[in-house]
Amino acid sequence: MVEIVISVAAKISEYLVAPMILPFTYLCNYKSNFENLKNEIGKLRVARESVLHRVDDAKRNGEDIEQKVEKWLSDVDKIMDAAGQIIEDEERAKNSRCFRGLCPNLTTCYQFSKKAAKEWCYEAFESRMSTLNDVLNALNNPNVNMIGVYGMAGVGKTKLVKEAPRLAKKISFLMRSCLQSESRRARRLCERLKKEKKILVILDNIWASLDFEKVGIPFGDNHKGCKVLMTARNPDISGDYAENEDLQSIAKDVAKACGCLPIAIVTIARALRNKSVFEWKNALQELRRPSGRSFTGVPAEAYSTIELSYNHLEGEELKSTFLLCSLMVHIQSATIQYLLSYGMGLGLFGGIDRIEEAWNRVYMLVNKLKTSCLLLDGHTSEEFSMHDVVRDVAISIAFRDQGVFSMNDGVFPRGLSDKEALKRCPAISLHNCKIDELLEGLECPQLKLLHMATEDLSVQQIPNNFFIGMTELRVLDFVAMHLPSLPSSLCLLSNLQTLCLDYGVFGDVSIIGELKTLEILSFQGSNIEEFPREIGQLTRLRLLNLAYCNLLKVIPSNVLSSLSRLEELYMGYTFVEWEIEGLNNVRSKASLHELKQLSYLTNLEIQIQDANVLPKGLLSKKLKRYKIFIGDEWNWSDQLQNSRILKLKLNNSTWLKDDVFMQMKGIEELYLDEMRGVKNIVYDLDREGFPKLKHPQIQNNPYFLYVIDSVKHVPRDAFRALESLSLSNLINLEKICHGKLKAESFCKLTTLKVKSCDKLSFIFSFSVARSLPQLQTIEVIACKNMKEIFAVV
Repeated sequence: MVEIVISVAAKISEYLVAPMILPFTYLCNYKSNFENLKNEIGKLRVARESVLHRVDDAKRNGEDIEQKVEKWLSDVDKIMDAAGQIIEDEERAKNSRCFRGLCPNLTTCYQFSKKAAKEWCYEAFESRMSTLNDVLNALNNPNVNMIGVYGMAGVGKTKLVKEAPRLAKKISFLMRSCLQSESRRARRLCERLKKEKKILVILDNIWASLDFEKVGIPFGDNHKGCKVLMTARNPDISGDYAENEDLQSIAKDVAKACGCLPIAIVTIARALRNKSVFEWKNALQELRRPSGRSFTGVPAEAYSTIELSYNHLEGEELKSTFLLCSLMVHIQSATIQYLLSYGMGLGLFGGIDRIEEAWNRVYMLVNKLKTSCLLLDGHTSEEFSMHDVVRDVAISIAFRDQGVFSMNDGVFPRGLSDKEALKRCPAISLHNCKIDELLEGLECPQLKLLHMATEDLSVQQIPNNFFIGMTELRVLDFVAMHLPSLPSSLCLLSNLQTLCLDYGVFGDVSIIGELKTLEILSFQGSNIEEFPREIGQLTRLRLLNLAYCNLLKVIPSNVLSSLSRLEELYMGYTFVEWEIEGLNNVRSKASLHELKQLSYLTNLEIQIQDANVLPKGLLSKKLKRYKIFIGDEWNWSDQLQNSRILKLKLNNSTWLKDDVFMQMKGIEELYLDEMRGVKNIVYDLDREGFPKLKHPQIQNNPYFLYVIDSVKHVPRDAFRALESLSLSNLINLEKICHGKLKAESFCKLTTLKVKSCDKLSFIFSFSVARSLPQLQTIEVIACKNMKEIFAVV
């Protein structure tokens, strides 16, 4: 496959010369301008008649006409009226002649020709013609499949690619497409394009990289007659390119210098993507240069290429993130949440005020490292991993350049006995290592990060003086440690920002309350049974993680509400005994009402088995991300991909009258069990039609009659973002849609599952089915009265 990327240059001289030429052009092209205008108006008239026929057919079928269609027809009428006026004026102008009728009136011709030219005009500047010729040559080259045109906004990319196919004589069919929204399913588009032996697909104004197979564009060996012409503002989006033919031979030499190792070739190729020939030559020189840098078990070629890829990373923030990831990835994947906690504690992310902003930064950094092939996908979207060879090289770089110590599944690192090296050491990571020698403490005055994880149950106590020599510590992570108490010297860590005590067995941890600078605290998966009241003193705490604390039953009253700066609270699969607000004047346990007092809280994950303890207004508009499970029906899962999830099992409809559903319009996944009193989702729960909802699941409700009931209400665009719908054990469900729907409703639905809905006789009417372009799968199980999938009603 050969790909070409062409740059459009916006030259100031074009704008200076063109205005002087145009007046003469209007006079010289007087006749052709009017002929072009008449031709374009004729095409527009045919298109208008076609649309009117389709509108009439839709009205006869009882369908509503979208406003944008009516606006288009109105705009077309205005354009045709204006063009008609120009043509009439031109006819009258023929009778207005100078010199007693011997010559046409040049002033009048100029004015009317200019008006006509505005309706149809392409100005072929000299520099633009050069680019246009490059495009035409590429179109006529049988070895070229894809042509990309990039340049800043307003330089004429769209005009140019519209002009190219008009001049390319060998293209038998042209299809223009705007990918701001996907208008057809990929399969149908692919079948249509394959019917043409030669076809040009124009993709105008591309903002993100495209997977042609998913979009439905056959390409390369799948359809050798298909050419793709793209415009974009960013050359990286237009595709990879080679600006010099010599690059192919240099690339072969680079591959040889990588020792033909796949991991080395992939990483260096990503690092040098879209680089100049000089940068490729320089990389080849560096790879060939003898180097003493190595790492046990890593081939020299792989080490050099991965190091070179690291050197090509943009900015110190991205490089530091890469090295930090290497300390976190051990045997399994690491989570993005851990990366956020580490990075926030170390002050890695500049210009960040809120944790919500930090999430966006971390996702961006991880995606960049994945694009560079230095990180890999993890088991879920919230995890990442790293190739063993890449990790070993990263650890070597961190040790060489920064003095970082890291050991995984091994003995005590020899380097830790070098006292001078320890004085300069900024980070230590020991995973499943024998740490007996470490228990007397270390003199690490510059240590910022300490990670220790051990399965050695013989380690039952850490000396009280352990932290005396590391008072600059900002991130402390003890994983799976068994300690009856924390060292008393912990209170000396006046700079500590992040403290993680995950999956451990701990006794008294009340000393944590003295860490006044702490911003992130995690007990995930640990065995604590009662939350220390002293933690209420951590008024700067911004993130608290109590997920999977199965033994935690009691949180003292007013502790949570004292954490006035808290932004994120994680309590998934943790079943605390909440106290109901107002039943007693004096409370000993926390109530959910305290969460409403946390004015900075934007992320909440919580599981509440007893709906009776729910306060009014728990779901406030300030929550940006949440997973809230209410009732005893649901099993907690970290595999859920969306950020706003609500699962409800309620025996009464009291909540429906409460402002708990103020947040409904932003929900992405909604699970409803029982929900007595709810007869349909739209209008009963959200009159806006759930504009963000992607995956609803409704089950075990004998009162549920319709998913949408628009008979008694004005029809709305409902479920515009819906991708899947699951209906189970709704024994009185009569219809999915009752009444008319707007055209955009269900427009993204791909999967529908219906189980044990005995009164349901059909899924959709034919009029609704026609507006489901994305629907792929319908699964019907044990529906006794089901007669047909699509019905005429």
